[in-house]
Amino acid sequence: SSLATGSGISTISGGRIKTAGAQTYRGAVELGANATIETISASPVTFEGAVDSVSAAEYALTVLGKAQPEFKGDVGFGAKGLSALNTGADTQTSINTARMKTSGAQTYGGSVLVKKNATLTATLVTFAGTLDGGHALTMAGATAQTFDGVVGGAEPLASLTAGAGASAINGGLIKTSGAQTYHGAVLLGKNAVIETLSASPVTFEGTVNSAGPAEYALSVGGKAQPEFKGDVGFGAKGLSALN
Repeated sequence: SSLATGSGISTISGGRIKTAGAQTYRGAVELGANATIETISASPVTFEGAVDSVSAAEYALTVLGKAQPEFKGDVGFGAKGLSALNTGADTQTSINTARMKTSGAQTYGGSVLVKKNATLTATLVTFAGTLDGGHALTMAGATAQTFDGVVGGAEPLASLTAGAGASAINGGLIKTSGAQTYHGAVLLGKNAVIETLSASPVTFEGTVNSAGPAEYALSVGGKAQPEFKGDVGFGAKGLSALN
């Protein structure tokens, strides 16, 4: 019904761990193969320590079912990190660690709550559901990011910094209490509102366009101080309006 480990290292080499209820990993977790962790009920899956791969190769971690994974230690910063991190559509992920890194993509299929200032590093970070939490979230380096759900609707992020890869805004709203910085191009997948609660900069370092098939409108609200440093509306699909 549940699984709780001691504070020693847990090596997962069998591919799949499934419980009806909670799973708690009190020590570090090392993957010896691509692994899937699943709970049948809405139950926490808590990683108290670091999550990495054993020394032979990098492997992918997938969390499915109705699991509520919470990461409290560094993810992907061992001698061998993770190739990918995926969570299912019915999961609720809590990011309670300062840094998470994968050599490939990170895909959060359900909701995400940021519980402390965090930096994510990946080729692509996809937030398929809502993204909330009163802390700063940074996508580092060349990371691309996709926001398919509302950001900050329930609890605005303290700040948001997007990596140098393209930012796809498909959820309609990105709200923070403080600054927003988009280091790469911004592509709208629907009409979008970007808002800050305080008098804070919203900086667009790259181009701003629509992803298609239509042109969409960008609105900047609240007390935001937008600055546009790249061409706006000169892509294959530009903007229908800017407010």
